[in-house]
Amino acid sequence: MTTHISSSGLPSDAVAMGGLPLGTMMSPPAMPVVLPPVNVHHLLEHVAQDLKRQFTAKKLDLSMKLSARGYLIAGDRERMRQIYTNLISNAVTYARKGGQITVRSTCPTPDALRVEVSRS
Repeated sequence: MTTHISSSGLPSDAVAMGGLPLGTMMSPPAMPVVLPPVNVHHLLEHVAQDLKRQFTAKKLDLSMKLSARGYLIAGDRERMRQIYTNLISNAVTYARKGGQITVRSTCPTPDALRVEVSRS
């Protein structure tokens, strides 16, 4: 049997034999991904510390109102850090000089965590 590779990198005989649509990517068997718990409050505090120079440069006050009880969540810590850094950094960028940035955590439902970043 001759195997031809399609433009998607999928052997054409796999398409014919398995009934896969052309362009379907084959992947290894699914491996369960176990994400460790991340303490979101500690992560937010670290991000705020990392951005301290930006706060100082614009004379901004930072208010951390971290009152959520369920602040341990499973997730990719570095990706979460990147997201929170972007959110808080954007707030700093668009805040007026001498303003305030507030980072707040709440639990709107028992199984949810909400993090809000606001500027004034």
